[in-house]
Amino acid sequence: MVLLLASCTRQSPGASAPSGAVGSLPHAIVGKVAQGADLIGTVPPPLQVEWEDDHAHPLSEDRGKVVLVRWWTDRCGLCVNSAAAVARLKKTHGDSLVVRAIHHDKIAGRRLSMKEVAALAQETGWKWHNGRDPKWRALKRWWLDAGGRKFTSVTFLIDRKGKIRLVHTGGEFHPRDRAGCLYESPDRCAAEFKALDAMIAHLLRS
Repeated sequence: MVLLLASCTRQSPGASAPSGAVGSLPHAIVGKVAQGADLIGTVPPPLQVEWEDDHAHPLSEDRGKVVLVRWWTDRCGLCVNSAAAVARLKKTHGDSLVVRAIHHDKIAGRRLSMKEVAALAQETGWKWHNGRDPKWRALKRWWLDAGGRKFTSVTFLIDRKGKIRLVHTGGEFHPRDRAGCLYESPDRCAAEFKALDAMIAHLLRS
């Protein structure tokens, strides 16, 4: 299983940092900040969110597949930009890539129903298997509880055995031919997209 997981910004992005690598895997840490290296090779917590069809959908049901899980929110340009990139990855890797999209609300006091989240997902490009994380419980367990995280738009790639092999630390990523980068240069966005694409292909071959 490969899991790609991401969300939106919590606060302003941190300073630039180089990508890392673990063993033969390319770009184990990708993004503007060097965070999450401690998670490489670990099994993530259960993905306990509310799904559109009201079933549990544990990660184990997609074991042996590539799973892309993205935390997104509406009114987020980074999410809109990255949605197009996820669509490109899905087109490239086809049925070998399963996409899960998880909404985490950032508007205080708003209480969205799952039906409303599904409608927003269609509007913003997150048109795959949808869930919601209204109080960020899963996002905190996966990422924010460690402290010092600069983005809520973190991305994880998880291998067929259920272990994290890549962390995209946040922000946006998309091919070079997409204009409108918000926090990063077009070249950096493209390089990060390329690293994610290469890792998915690498893990599918493993």
